[in-house]
Amino acid sequence: NTAYIQVTSDCRTSTLFTNAPSFSLDLDTVAFSVTKTQSPASPGIGERVTWRLDIMNVGTATLTTLTVVDTVAVGLPSGLATVISATASAPSGWAAPVITSVAGTGTRYVWTRTAVNMMPPGAIWSFTLAGTVGLVCQTTTVSNTAYVIATNGCLTPTGYSNPVGFVVGPAVVGLTDDGKNILVCT
Repeated sequence: NTAYIQVTSDCRTSTLFTNAPSFSLDLDTVAFSVTKTQSPASPGIGERVTWRLDIMNVGTATLTTLTVVDTVAVGLPSGLATVISATASAPSGWAAPVITSVAGTGTRYVWTRTAVNMMPPGAIWSFTLAGTVGLVCQTTTVSNTAYVIATNGCLTPTGYSNPVGFVVGPAVVGLTDDGKNILVCT
């Protein structure tokens, strides 16, 4: 006795002829992990801070599109830009991010890339944002979490990185940020 079996998922159709009493079909999975790190752990005013985002394809399907959204947030409770002169980098072959100022939120960096066989299982892509901690007038909390969207053309999982951040203390009255501007806290 021969059986004809067809299994269809969102991404593909598998067909099997069998005369065995049982069998299994493995379907591709779309999954990724996202890890964010910050260096140094507690930067102070005028020091560089770097956030690194590592994205790994932990599924069995090759990803064909990846979008990474990372926002350098304003500090709380001040609402002021606490990381200034930020720069971004991405893996080779990626275009520069689209950079947008989002009122009350911060500066958003968005990288998107689509390519056949772009990210095979096990591949890791790393993105970085780095900037200088700016002047603040009160103790300010800075937090950073990235958002990732992946697809293999059929399934589109999304996920957030782990949050990282730091607290920066207030500036000393008269401290300059570039030798020209003086921050006066009232």
